[in-house]
Amino acid sequence: MRSGRRSPVWRSGHGQDLTAEGLRKYRDDLAAMITAVKKGYAAGSRDEGMLRDDVLKAYKAKYSFLDWIGPDSWLRSICQALQSGSLKQGAASATLVRR
Repeated sequence: MRSGRRSPVWRSGHGQDLTAEGLRKYRDDLAAMITAVKKGYAAGSRDEGMLRDDVLKAYKAKYSFLDWIGPDSWLRSICQALQSGSLKQGAASATLVRR
């Protein structure tokens, strides 16, 4: 029996609407992408090399919403944050450094 209540929906404006479970999956996938880029960066790869190696290929079908927002643009942003020090290299999660 259904109660008639609907689950809340997050409307992003850039892509798909997400339920609470979908939003958790999105957060977890973003964290996994950051971890993959951090791993490549720690091994000496930089954005162009990781783009060439397509390290975030597994996420492209689901998260390529627009030309300017998706895994490739996120990869560049993560590398810039690592280079500037605003994203901690050794952190286990996506921890931003407040300045």
